Amino acid sequence: MDYTIDQDIELAKELLGISFKDLARAAGVDEATLHRWRSGASKPSATSQNGLYDYVYRQGIRLNEIKSQLHQEQAEASGRVLIFHGAKNDIDGSVSLDRSKSSNDLGMGFYCGETYAQSVMFVAGYPSSSVYLFGFDSRGLTRADYVVDQDWMLTVAWYRGKLSRYAGHKQILSLRERLEGSDYAVAPIADNRMFALIDSFIDGEITDAQCQHCLAATNLGRQYVLRSGKALSQLEGLEHCYIAPAEKELLLRTRAEESAVGSDKVKVARRQFRGQGFYVDELFS
Repeated sequence: MDYTIDQDIELAKELLGISFKDLARAAGVDEATLHRWRSGASKPSATSQNGLYDYVYRQGIRLNEIKSQLHQEQAEASGRVLIFHGAKNDIDGSVSLDRSKSSNDLGMGFYCGETYAQSVMFVAGYPSSSVYLFGFDSRGLTRADYVVDQDWMLTVAWYRGKLSRYAGHKQILSLRERLEGSDYAVAPIADNRMFALIDSFIDGEITDAQCQHCLAATNLGRQYVLRSGKALSQLEGLEHCYIAPAEKELLLRTRAEESAVGSDKVKVARRQFRGQGFYVDELFS
């Protein structure tokens, strides 16, 4: 799925209220080059593309957010869900489960977030990152729902390879059956802070209650994990969004600030719920 640079040029020109000549000058190219990009006769270099999108973003035009809102309205009208996939590199060809890793949060699957900003934050640190917008029709599919609770913590720990010593335990078998019998799952997003907390729980340093309340304090939002070929067949690619350098910088700062606040919440939760709940060995005794 290519970037819609032809449409983006038209939108930027209209929203900024400037001519092709002025937009080209601001992007650091000549007017003829901008017209070739618009017509599809040529594609911009990475440097030129950065220049165009960065200028537009710095002028306060949030092209990707505008397009996301429009796609959201259309998705809702058609009974679908709009989901976002932050990619470190462009997706080559069609979406496939074969490219996923079994050690992801919920095993192999195609992972998407609920919001544009949420998805950008996880890939903003990569130079070639971008965001894909998809319409997902969940009708006729089996769904596994998760919240920040013991089942979700143990499920993530299992697929992350942290509970192999309990492989035959009935609780692990039940958790695996629940997920592996579904076409897709909707669950909290886990990042490195969450993995560290789950590791502390698995290593017997904190109880399940402490871990659960600490994880809830991070508040990263939810993700859609498409786990079957049937689920992927009901996924429609809608838009490939270019992330301007200025946008990446802003979202990285935002994530750092939210992470600092979340870390403080975790410290408070860890102290407040000390001694409550069960240690991992007690759960599997």
